[in-house]
Amino acid sequence: MNSVLEVPITCEVGWQVSLVADVPVFGQVTIPLKKEGTIPIPQKPDVDLDKVVWDHLSFEKTAATLHFSIKNQNHFEIGTD
Repeated sequence: MNSVLEVPITCEVGWQVSLVADVPVFGQVTIPLKKEGTIPIPQKPDVDLDKVVWDHLSFEKTAATLHFSIKNQNHFEIGTD
């Protein structure tokens, strides 16, 4: 069994699917159908707080506007809306 430290960090992971059916008389039967491929592993984006603009600051109310920079680390689009 691999620990988290032993598993290499990659952008994709391989997968394989085989079709197995449980037939009442014959038992478990593997149907010769196999599919393989890779799935991208999402990486967390780099998020930096650029600046804070204090719109209102008092004892009753505080309002601020936060300006962020977000950099996508993936080879595919991520929704940032």
